[in-house]
Amino acid sequence: MSFDQIERSNYDGKPILLYEFVHGSTVWRYNGGQKDLTLNGVLYEAIPVSHEGYSMSGNPTSDDITISISMRAGVTDLFNGTPPSRSIQVSIRTLHFGDKEAPVVWSGIIKSMRRASTVEAKFNCNSLLSTLNRNGLRLSWQRGCPHALYDNLCRVNPADYGTAVQVNAVIGDHVEAAGATGLPNGYLNGGYLSFTTAHGTTETRAIEEHWQNRIRLLGAADGMTVGQWIIVYPGCDRTSGTCINKFNNLSNYGGFPHLPNKSPFDGDPVF
Repeated sequence: MSFDQIERSNYDGKPILLYEFVHGSTVWRYNGGQKDLTLNGVLYEAIPVSHEGYSMSGNPTSDDITISISMRAGVTDLFNGTPPSRSIQVSIRTLHFGDKEAPVVWSGIIKSMRRASTVEAKFNCNSLLSTLNRNGLRLSWQRGCPHALYDNLCRVNPADYGTAVQVNAVIGDHVEAAGATGLPNGYLNGGYLSFTTAHGTTETRAIEEHWQNRIRLLGAADGMTVGQWIIVYPGCDRTSGTCINKFNNLSNYGGFPHLPNKSPFDGDPVF
């Protein structure tokens, strides 16, 4: 019997919801039943998990859901302290007990988490359609470069500029790394660093200021440990001089440094 036949039947359905959370290369899989189950060679751990229902209203913001999950779930550890820098993708499948077909019935990303109690967490999740419905940014005429450093418009390869340094101290929003002393002061301003957490996931933190061996982050430095190796990437102030002298990337510069100081839209008929 096919999934559709079981789903439409009055008595044959025995639904079990399967939840998959993906963060980079790390995946957590759970089911809301009483015992672990394996589907197509993939294990779904039995754990208290459910959601408040979903709809297909045609209005993307109305299709968001809240997932209640046990604090024992490993995915909740990512929200201890600073939230993860990457989006966590969520997929929900419906499986009927004894069947092997489990189509995806809902997908989206985790927007936030709150602790409902000492044993339960609640994920506020946006549907995939809701994320696609957001307004995008438009390029404009400006002197500074509008591109985000290392994106597909900037085209600078971060792997060419990354420097591995070892953490000597973690103090609030500061990281001290002796290896950063060999870099010019301010070289990392506006850049970022990446590191591997205890959960095996890769996290990033924006760098606000760099001076000798001290790196001040935009946010907390939690998740890093003394002795750990991290990779730091330089920043850019969006000027043409920095683009050519620091990255040799003037051909991809998106700004127009020689724009006239007078605007044709300021009401003056003489331009």
